[in-house]
Amino acid sequence: LGSCAHSSARIGSPAGSSRMLIASLVYKCFAAVLVCLGFASLFPVFRATTMSLAHNATCNAIGFRGNRSSSKDTARVGGSHCSFRGSKGGGGSRRSPRLARANTDNSNWESTDHASASSSPRSVKSLSPRSTVVRGVVAGAAGHQKSNGPTHLYVLVHGLGGIPDDLSFLERCILRNAGQSALVLKPGCNVAAKSFDGVPNGAKRVATEIALVVAAHEKSLTHISLVGNSLGGLYARYCASVLYDPSTNTVAGLIPRHFLTTATPHLGVGPFGYLGFFPSAIRRLGGSLMGTTMKQLLLLDTDNTSPLLQQMADPSKGFVEALGAFRTRCAYANATNDFLVAYETASLDPDAGETLRNRKSSGKFYKPNNNGWGDTSVDGKSSIGGWAGSVGGFAGAARIVDERRVPAESSERFQKALKASSSTGDSQRVQRVIAAGLRTLEWHHVDVEFPGVAPLAHNKICALQRDPVTRWLFSEGEFVVEHQAEFLTRSEQRQ
Repeated sequence: LGSCAHSSARIGSPAGSSRMLIASLVYKCFAAVLVCLGFASLFPVFRATTMSLAHNATCNAIGFRGNRSSSKDTARVGGSHCSFRGSKGGGGSRRSPRLARANTDNSNWESTDHASASSSPRSVKSLSPRSTVVRGVVAGAAGHQKSNGPTHLYVLVHGLGGIPDDLSFLERCILRNAGQSALVLKPGCNVAAKSFDGVPNGAKRVATEIALVVAAHEKSLTHISLVGNSLGGLYARYCASVLYDPSTNTVAGLIPRHFLTTATPHLGVGPFGYLGFFPSAIRRLGGSLMGTTMKQLLLLDTDNTSPLLQQMADPSKGFVEALGAFRTRCAYANATNDFLVAYETASLDPDAGETLRNRKSSGKFYKPNNNGWGDTSVDGKSSIGGWAGSVGGFAGAARIVDERRVPAESSERFQKALKASSSTGDSQRVQRVIAAGLRTLEWHHVDVEFPGVAPLAHNKICALQRDPVTRWLFSEGEFVVEHQAEFLTRSEQRQ
């Protein structure tokens, strides 16, 4: 009793009360910071979903089905192609020398009345009201363009709860680099709640819009490249299999050139990154409440079959064959601070964290290409192909820390992983099977780092800029998007 009284007196003392007050304040501040960071990461998704629902409701109410420009800078295909007049901001010292030269003339984009002779207004009107199709022009060439039309179709697919404008900065960079040979489609068929009804449904809608645009420009288009941001990467992979013709090795009747993803959950989400801190029961509950897409991302769609993402990685099925038809496959991944898609799943490696540390400590790097991207090392050379300082942490500048080519592996490794998944207790056994299947193809990997406290890298890697607020938050990633555009257009730039 005396001990209890002594403890009570000690707790009730001024010193004890002060400690409890300080602890309470620290806890409240920590909780507030977490809430703010989570809101900043998810704000674009919630905002886009709400605005898209409101837009669709308005369109339905007034019976609007005609052409619609998604912004003051773009117009739908089928009449005039209004392209961008320039890009504000830039990547500073990280900007590509080629893009820096292109930026010296802000008149690179002008309005032009050029339309393909095969364009069908009826086909174009069948596109989603939010979709945009834009063609680049050559500086100073307004009214003097060739009449043979664009040759390369670039399809930019946004992610979960997104809108086409999420990839507007990449669109501008592609048009700047490739000029009049480029035709850029940003499908708007998966805005709002439509992105939650499953990967197959969303991918088939994208495939339909691609087919419409190809039909409108069938006399000039020869090549196609697919780009997917976040969930859009899975849409693009599935879409490629829908449009793939094995007899001609073409996609939508065009020669497949580049396939590129940014922060795409190729291995699903759940055990990696921040989501790994949540118990599996919570993840299952969230997946069941947030629609078919989330169930597929969490690998919970196992009703009498294997998960969809595992089927899409099976070399014996058409998904991998269609993906292999592209000349190059490239995966951009955030090495740190991605709240939604962790490094492991975006880089196709369940053990990416350990692999990254081993690669850094061993000093076995791929040959640097010294093209001016990222920070510079102490010897003045570009950090591309090697590590610029430590990865992770709260200090340093945003940079591309590693760029490498990973050769294709044999399909036997996939079969071994598939057999091991049925007999092992590894919690990531399904992810290892998916990774082994995708690695039967050669991949080009680019690792990006956005140091700092806030886990906002998921939206920075695509330089998401819907409004002044998101531009202020995510414009730091513009140099990464310019790097993506150079990868996608390097063949056109050599012409």
